[in-house]
Amino acid sequence: MSIFRENPEYLEGIIDEMVSKKNLFKQALKNLFINKLGELTTDIEEKLAEDYGDENGNFDIENWDTSNDGEIIAYDIGYRNACLNAVKIINKITKES
Repeated sequence: MSIFRENPEYLEGIIDEMVSKKNLFKQALKNLFINKLGELTTDIEEKLAEDYGDENGNFDIENWDTSNDGEIIAYDIGYRNACLNAVKIINKITKES
């Protein structure tokens, strides 16, 4: 007679534990990814403030004027680079796990 047939709760407990560990791993990976992207975003915002901010380092990134080609190109390149960095972070995190 199988232990699982005699005690179905035993198997349920094993399955629950496996699912729990998988969910914890997924949550940890998600948190790590969000933290890394947050750090990258902060670094980028600080560099933008240094390069384009006023004498106090203030730079209104949310209202950045993209009315001419130079700003549009810079915006598109920044968006592209953000995507590439996200891919790099995902690859790095999954290799570390």
